Amino acid sequence: MLFWVDDLISQTRVESKLWMMTGEDASLGTRKVQYDDFAYCLEAHGTLDGSVCKPSYLINGWNSTDGTSLAERKTLSVAYDPAGEGDGEHVVGPVADKTNRRIYWITPSCATSSSRRLAVWKVKYLLDNQITPDGSDANPLTCANESYVYAVNRYDVDTKKYSLIYAAARADFPAPEKWTAYSWKIAFDEARQRLYWWYYAGACAVARTCDAPLYYIDVSGLTDDGAMPTPVSAANITDGYGHAYWDMTIDDDGNVYMVDWYKIRKYSVGTGTVSVLHTEDYLNTGWQFYGVTHWTGTTKLILTKSNVVTSKLWIFDTSDSSWTEFYSAVYYEFYNLGQTLYNSAVDVTHGLLYVATSGGNSGARSIIELPLAPTGQTMPYKACATGRFSLDCPLYGNGERLVVGHMPSAFSVAGAGKAANFAAGTADRFPAWGTSQIAVLPATGTYPTRNPCYGKAPASIDTLSAKLKATTRTRCGKDETTGFDTRHIIFSIDAGDKAPNYLMRDYIGMEGLARSADGGWGYDYIGQRRAYDKYQEIATGGGNDGVIPGIKSEWGYGIAVKGPAVDFVHGYVYWMSCERAALPGVCSEHALKRVPISTLEAAAKMPDPVDCSVSSCPHSGSTQVLDDRYAVISAAVEVLYKQTTQLFPGNDDTVPHQVKIAIDPDAEIIYWFSPQPSTGYVSLLYLDVSGWTPSQGVFEPCDVGEVAGHYAYGSWYSLIVACDGTLLSHEVNALRALDFTNDTHVASCKTEAAVWPTLDDNSRTSWKGCWDRYLDTGTVSATGANVLKSIAYDPKRDQVYYAFRRSTTQESISRFTRSAGPKGPGLDEVVYSGIFYEFPPRNDKGAAYIAGMALDTLNEQIYVANYYGNSAKQALAVLPLPENKFYPGDNKVVHAKYWPMDLVADGDAPIACLYGHQSIEHSSGYGNRKCEYQGERLQWTLRHTGMDIILPNPEGITRFMITDTSNNLAVLPPKPSLLGRTAPFNWTQFFRMLPHAKIGTSKVNGWNYLSTPVTTSDLGYQPSFDLCAELCATFWRNGTQRCVAFDWRMSNHDCEYMKDQGMLPNHTKSCAYSNSGLSCMFALVDLTDSADKWTMWPNPCFTMPTADSDGNAWIIAESGYAPAGGWPSYVREGYSFDKERTLTFFLRDELLADTAEAQVLRDTWRQAVPNARWYGSTDHMDYVVGDHAKNGNAVFPGDQLPVIFKTRVQGVDPDETNPKAVPTAPASCFNSDQTVTTTTPTSGGGGGNTGSSTTSNPSSDSGGVSSTSTTSSEGTSNPVLGGTSETKGLAAPALLFLVLFANA
Repeated sequence: MLFWVDDLISQTRVESKLWMMTGEDASLGTRKVQYDDFAYCLEAHGTLDGSVCKPSYLINGWNSTDGTSLAERKTLSVAYDPAGEGDGEHVVGPVADKTNRRIYWITPSCATSSSRRLAVWKVKYLLDNQITPDGSDANPLTCANESYVYAVNRYDVDTKKYSLIYAAARADFPAPEKWTAYSWKIAFDEARQRLYWWYYAGACAVARTCDAPLYYIDVSGLTDDGAMPTPVSAANITDGYGHAYWDMTIDDDGNVYMVDWYKIRKYSVGTGTVSVLHTEDYLNTGWQFYGVTHWTGTTKLILTKSNVVTSKLWIFDTSDSSWTEFYSAVYYEFYNLGQTLYNSAVDVTHGLLYVATSGGNSGARSIIELPLAPTGQTMPYKACATGRFSLDCPLYGNGERLVVGHMPSAFSVAGAGKAANFAAGTADRFPAWGTSQIAVLPATGTYPTRNPCYGKAPASIDTLSAKLKATTRTRCGKDETTGFDTRHIIFSIDAGDKAPNYLMRDYIGMEGLARSADGGWGYDYIGQRRAYDKYQEIATGGGNDGVIPGIKSEWGYGIAVKGPAVDFVHGYVYWMSCERAALPGVCSEHALKRVPISTLEAAAKMPDPVDCSVSSCPHSGSTQVLDDRYAVISAAVEVLYKQTTQLFPGNDDTVPHQVKIAIDPDAEIIYWFSPQPSTGYVSLLYLDVSGWTPSQGVFEPCDVGEVAGHYAYGSWYSLIVACDGTLLSHEVNALRALDFTNDTHVASCKTEAAVWPTLDDNSRTSWKGCWDRYLDTGTVSATGANVLKSIAYDPKRDQVYYAFRRSTTQESISRFTRSAGPKGPGLDEVVYSGIFYEFPPRNDKGAAYIAGMALDTLNEQIYVANYYGNSAKQALAVLPLPENKFYPGDNKVVHAKYWPMDLVADGDAPIACLYGHQSIEHSSGYGNRKCEYQGERLQWTLRHTGMDIILPNPEGITRFMITDTSNNLAVLPPKPSLLGRTAPFNWTQFFRMLPHAKIGTSKVNGWNYLSTPVTTSDLGYQPSFDLCAELCATFWRNGTQRCVAFDWRMSNHDCEYMKDQGMLPNHTKSCAYSNSGLSCMFALVDLTDSADKWTMWPNPCFTMPTADSDGNAWIIAESGYAPAGGWPSYVREGYSFDKERTLTFFLRDELLADTAEAQVLRDTWRQAVPNARWYGSTDHMDYVVGDHAKNGNAVFPGDQLPVIFKTRVQGVDPDETNPKAVPTAPASCFNSDQTVTTTTPTSGGGGGNTGSSTTSNPSSDSGGVSSTSTTSSEGTSNPVLGGTSETKGLAAPALLFLVLFANA
């Protein structure tokens, strides 16, 4: 049990409280910190306003499992300034009678303080509440100036009862005069049952002119309702130096020791004499005494000696007057300046010393527990409870412990002490501004439990060095892993809007996403199906309340998740997160956690309950798959280390992204950077987790050690562990390393650790610590040029990759082998001389900025987080490495159409041109291409290039942490056999194309038409004619009408591609067309027999139109574009608004033929229908057509007007347009047609090109122009039918074309 007094000073009163802290303690690692509730704020400030009520007490001892208190704070007594003069009256004491387990103190009071009255001036024993005597019987008081009562009180901790021992009016009580009321101390002689008090009697104008009487009362023979004791004058000190910092203690024989600023005096109880034991020459040395306590069972006194810069604990042996330095410093809030030490109390039963501290270089005050004899240490000891790890002062290195911490209001107590010197409610003193004594009653049971770090060797740089030297290395020269069943891209984000919503997210899709029309989670590339199933959440920040996708309250503001760090050797992903936010914007507790990779694998395989293969699967809908996966992951999370904000990385609200985390898998050492935002100091900390299991309990603070430090402001730095255990990092203008197996590095770190506290503010900014800066790029430009933004490491080749911004428009990725060392930007091997995503290489735009990189050397790919450029676009791209066969060739060859190019010179390393990617709504508009698109997934090609945008823009995320700061990105590579892409099913293979022609609409004859506008905002990417082909093929399956042809005003993409492929031989103009105003124009015909409305389609049971009602050909071609053989008979030449832009597509004749080859084509068509993008059911839709309030902003073809899903279109009733099944009966005119049984996909269940020799291009009907295969220099491969978990249900809309990497 611990007892202390604190004071609150305001304009209206002085409030002084005696506190008792009791309860069981717990391990440092499992114990939470409880901020004091707002009741204290109401008492102190008269309000519960959170802006006023700052955290008050921090009591170590809060149960981490059920939130119950392990250590409680209770008020035993309250004293007010009776006259309301602000003159400093307060509770005096406390002292302990350890034998009888009692606490004594002195309290001032008056008639208005309480309704409890003392009718007769008698001793009162064992009361439930403290009596406040007012003298109403013998001498009625009015609480006028100085007319109140002092009372000696006692509390029995076992019975929990109060006793009144002695009381007298102020005029009759031997006590200090006015203005000096707080300058007296008490002591208790347990053998003689005497309570002593010592005070100075008046203001001291000159040193040695103060009277300082010593009184006592004998409490041994008192009885309840008996006469009160009479104070006895024991001695009078006539040459004292009056000040608040007097103190007194008593030894085992009852001798009293009194200390003022410069003298130690002894009152010998046997002779009643006073002697001087020591006189300090404080005027010359600067040292003065602030406190004294007796070390029970010895002849030693423990004294606090202070000067203007430091405070120390010394041992004075009364047997020989010898001095021994005990603790050279006690550090609490900051390491660069020690706390001022005041009063102390010894618990010899447990070998502990409690010390009241304050000051340092802040206003923080505390009571700290110190071991009397740390195991394995020699005096003087150094106590490190700073809350900041320090190489020169290891946290809890001696087993010290912060017992009670207090953060007072920012107010300097100064002046004469009158109320006029204090603003209302703005000054407090803890413990009573150094004037309060503290007392301890040793527990007979388990409290206080000895600090688990007591006697335990703290983590140190020497321990780390020895561990690393003995570690066997296994990672060098090989891939980190053989691959996983799913690709995991792990990154941290703020997914919130009004309230931040911090998550560590695992993207598990094997392909990227298209831009989301509603700014949310994003859509599949293949249609606008939601992509919930491609995510899973690993961790939330700000309290882990389990809400998916995170928290939505002000309490989580600024509290990010740090990481990840991946251990491929043992199979874990590590991170740091906030566990509890006691106040808005402030994380009060952090934790280091991990989860097995096997758990992430298992969770990733959990299917989405919403089956997208039987509905159009809109963006909104159930998030059950996220909840299910998060439940599995969170159940497997292991907590390794947990500490409060005061003892962990700094306040997130100011430096949310400066914390970097890395792991040495072979040694199982976790490293992280811990910033100190107030000073710019950044610690490098480590924790050895080798062999740890949850059954061992969490690690303790002494298990964490600082091994290096440096100055840094900003978040652009990184932390990586090389395969030999060397730490790699960077800052904005340098690469750097630390090798703790190198004794020279270790010695340098020890030396530099002592330098930081000696530096002034100006010198600190250039302090680099002991890091080996082996590449310095020079001064950073004011424009942001000449900057290193990120690094990555390849253990297979022992290579370092770095991103370098050479100018405001040029940013490259280079690499070097560590054995050869770096040559510098422009001299090292450049992997990519620029990445262009949102804009092409243009002098006014510039390359994308590179924020983070992660390597997949198993599949020879690099993942690059891009951001900004000249806008706010953000993206995560995947690119092939030079060892990958898809690595791009010479820029002059790849981008021949655009050579010469802005920002790219002859001889530059390849660029990555992803401008034109369908996630960019303005991409390639208005002919501003300027580089050849190198990415995958152009809808009309089935090529594989190894380049793609995985997470664009970034799908509604407020802050993409890998683009807001460097690194914070990890990739768990997929097995090479899984690495491919989901290509859109090639619906155009069933149509032949006639360029520069369109369907007539003025005089229809045997056909109806339906125009469906399709724009970028509808799809999330640039549309093409393949969309019309799919809609034409998959709609109108149940009804009397069928789509047999369509026309399309080709986009810029369409034009450029088809010109390159020679499919527009008469088109000689440029393709600088706008992508606006695009529309699918469908030609609908009636089936010959209405009974065929529910039979297999396609079939020949209809009549193909040939002429309009005037007898003219029904297709109108643009004049001047006739093919060499002339127009077909059903085409007439004319003029149209669309001019040469129009393309018309017809069902291929061979598709309807009664041949084996045609049967294969029809089977392929029918297999693909269930997984088509727009396949759905009118009786089972998750959205209402046109109802944007229900659907959000998601836009589907069904939301357009005229509406495809409507039951009546152009006066024709197609009945149920989209049944969930596909008909299997042959049409009436085509009985030889077969059900789909002959060609089954090898896996996945999606439709695809299973046997046809038809290429991916539409056939041409342009007078002898034959069909051409799609081939691209980027690496087109013949598609091989295959499938993954994405093919059905997850990314169900299409067939997965598996393209294996052959990285030779």
